[in-house]
Amino acid sequence: MDPVSPELAASWCRGHWHPRMPPEPLRALCVDSRRSEPGRLFFALKGEKADGHDFLAAVSAAGAGAVVRKDFSAEKLPAEGCFLRVDDVPAALGRFAAEYRLTMPARIVGVTGSVGKTSTKELIADVLSTVGPTARTAGNFNNEIGLPLSVSELTRDCAFGVIEAGISHPGEMAPLRDILRPDLAVVTRIGPAHIEFFGSVRAIAEEKAALLGKLPADGFAVLDLDDEFFDVLRAHCSAPVVTCSLKRRDVDYAGAPQADGNLRVFERATGESATLPVPPPIGFMAGNALEAVAVARKCGASWAALAVALGRSQPVGMRWAVEDVRGWTAINDGYNANPLSMRASLGAFAAWPAKGRKFLALGPMLELGDFGRAEHEALGRFVAEGRWAGVAVVPWNPAGVPDAAAQALVSGWRAAGGSAEDLCAASDPAEAAAWLRKQLRPGDALLLKASRGVRIEKVLEELRKES
Repeated sequence: MDPVSPELAASWCRGHWHPRMPPEPLRALCVDSRRSEPGRLFFALKGEKADGHDFLAAVSAAGAGAVVRKDFSAEKLPAEGCFLRVDDVPAALGRFAAEYRLTMPARIVGVTGSVGKTSTKELIADVLSTVGPTARTAGNFNNEIGLPLSVSELTRDCAFGVIEAGISHPGEMAPLRDILRPDLAVVTRIGPAHIEFFGSVRAIAEEKAALLGKLPADGFAVLDLDDEFFDVLRAHCSAPVVTCSLKRRDVDYAGAPQADGNLRVFERATGESATLPVPPPIGFMAGNALEAVAVARKCGASWAALAVALGRSQPVGMRWAVEDVRGWTAINDGYNANPLSMRASLGAFAAWPAKGRKFLALGPMLELGDFGRAEHEALGRFVAEGRWAGVAVVPWNPAGVPDAAAQALVSGWRAAGGSAEDLCAASDPAEAAAWLRKQLRPGDALLLKASRGVRIEKVLEELRKES
C-alpha cells in the first residue's frame, strides 16, 4: 500500500483517533493481530471464533494502529495505543478500500464466476505482467473482507490490478463492485455454487452480473459465449463485450485445445492465430486461459510474450496440485467443489495420461441446500459411468452426525450399477486412506476432490505416511 496519512484514514473510515493518532503514515492494512507492526492499521473485526477487540493490547504493543467500534469502552483501550473509533468496523474497511482505489491509476480487472475464478485470476495476472507491473489478489481474498485487503495492496506504480470478487449470498456483489470499480471484468463459467442461498443457477448468474453493471465506456467485459447464462450477463453489462468460445469460431477469441496440451487461439479482429501452452489439465484450464489471453491481447500483449507467460504459469494451492507419492501420482484438486467443477475435474482426470489405474477420493459438495441430495445422487451416477479402479467417499460430519450428502453419492453409485468392491464408503479420512493404501501401486493415479470444508487433503496426508 502506498502511504496514507492518519488524518486521511480517519476521513475515509469516518472515525476519529483516540487518544492520539499514529506518528507516521499508514503503509498496510491487516485483520490478523499477529501481523501488527508500526505502520500497519489493524481492523478489529468480530468473527465466529474471535473478536479483534480482544487483541488490542498485543496490537498496541507491536506499534500498530487499530480501528475499533465506538461503543467499545474507552477504558478497555490500552493507554499507549492509537485507536480509530468508528461506528462499524467492516464498513470502515470497505470505505477505506473504496477511497484508496480512487487514488490508484491502475486499470482494474474484476474476476468472478462459479468455476475457475482463482485460476483465471492468476493466469490474467501472469499474462498482463508482460504488459506492465501487475498486482493481484493474494490467494482467494475475494469477499467483503478479503477484497478490500486486496485493493489495499495496489500501489501507484501498478499498471494493472487483477482482483477476484467472490459471493455466497444475494446482494453481496454490488458492494464489492462499488469498492473495486473495475475497468475490465471477466466472468468464468456459472454453476450451482452456493445455490443453497440463491434457489436457482439463474439467480446466481444475476448476482454475478452485478460486477458488470458499472464498467466504464472505455472498458470491456470478457464473457464465455458457451455459457448457458451468457445472455443474462451481457444484458447487465455497461461496456463492450469481448466474446470467447471453445466451441465456435464466430467470436472475438476462439480456442481449440490440442492433443499435445496446447491451445490454438484465433483472434477475429486481426485474423491472427497462435498456439500457446496451457497449465495442465488442458480440459479444465483451456477456457480460463482463453479468457486470460483475450484480456491480455486487448491490453497490448504480444503472442510471443503470452507464450512465455503461460508456459511459466503455476497452479495455486490445492488446484490440480500434482505430487508423486512412492511411485503413484496424487492430484489434489480439493480447494473447493460444486457440481460443475466436480464434473470438470473428473473429466480432466479421465483424460490424464496415467501409466496405471485411476482412483478417486471424493467428498461432499457443500452449500447446495435443498438441491444437495439430487446433486449428490447425480454425481454418484456420473462417477459410476467412469472407468475408475476404485472410489473412496469421505463424509463431512463435523458434529459426528451421518452425512446425507455422502450417503446420497454412494446411493447414486449403487443405483447406476457401480461395483460394491470398487467403493469404500469411509467414515473418516483415515479409513479412506487405509483402503486406498491397499489398492494403490506405482504408476497409478489418485484424484482428490471435495468442498473446502471437507478437507479432503487429510486423505492425502494419511497416505503420505508410511504404512
